[in-house]
Amino acid sequence: MEIKENDFFREATLRICSSLEIEASLFSTLRFLQQEMPVSWMTLEHYDKDLDTIRIIAIADENGGRGVDLLTPLSAEAQEQIKQEYRQGLQRVYLIEDPMADKVCREMLLFHKVEATSIIALTLTSGGGTLGTLVLGSEGKACFSRNHADLLSLLSEPFAIAMSNTLKHRSELRLHDRDFFWEATTRICGSLRIETALFRSLQFLQKYIPAEEAVLAYFDPAKRTVTLNAHADGSGGRLVDLEVAYSPEGRVWVEDTIQTEEFILN
Repeated sequence: MEIKENDFFREATLRICSSLEIEASLFSTLRFLQQEMPVSWMTLEHYDKDLDTIRIIAIADENGGRGVDLLTPLSAEAQEQIKQEYRQGLQRVYLIEDPMADKVCREMLLFHKVEATSIIALTLTSGGGTLGTLVLGSEGKACFSRNHADLLSLLSEPFAIAMSNTLKHRSELRLHDRDFFWEATTRICGSLRIETALFRSLQFLQKYIPAEEAVLAYFDPAKRTVTLNAHADGSGGRLVDLEVAYSPEGRVWVEDTIQTEEFILN
C-alpha cells in the first residue's frame, strides 16, 4: 500500500468508527470521501433473504445522515442478479458507469427517486458470506473512476463491522421499534390468501413469542358473536367459517379488543 492509501484508510476508518450511530458515521465518512472523489450520496444496504429485496439501513447526503429502514420491491430479474452476487460471498467493488443500464441500479434509483451519473458498489462480507453493500452515487458531470473504486475497496472491513453491529443492535430493539410493525404488515399483506398471510405472520411472531397457533376472528358486538375466518399452526394455514356466541363474561375482553382496534386505525 502506498502512503496515500495508508492515510486514506486510517482517516476513513476513524470516521466510520467515530459514532455508535451508523447515520452519523456515514455522514462523517461522506464528508471525508468528498475530498477524494465526486460522491454526492451514500447508502448502506442489506439484502433481506426472507423478502428477496434490498433493505437500506442508512443514507448520507448533503442534508446529513439518516438511519432508515427502506424496503425496495425488486423484479424477478433484479432479484436473481442480487442472489447470484450474494451467493458468491466475495468482497468485490463494482464501478457502474451507466446506472440506468444495470437492472438493480435502475430499479433502486427509480423507486427511491434518486439520480446518479455513476455508482460504486462495494460488497461487505462477514463470516464467509455477503453481509451487504456500500453504495456511492455521483451526480452531475463528474463521475467515478477505477482509481476511486480501488480506493474505496480498502474500506470493506471497517464498513462490514459497522453494518454488522448496526444489524445486531436493531435486531435487539425490533420489538420496541416501528420496524416490527412494518415487518408484520409485510407478511400480513404479502399474500392474497388470508390463510397464507396468517401462517406467515405466525412464523414471524414465533421469533419473539412462544405462539403455537393464530386465529383471525371477527367480533360482532350487536349479535354478540365471534366468527372465526382463518386458523394457522405449525402445519400451515387454513380457512375457517365458524360463528360462535361469546358469554357475558367475555364481553369486557371483546370491548377492550374493539377499542384497541379503533386506536390502531386512528
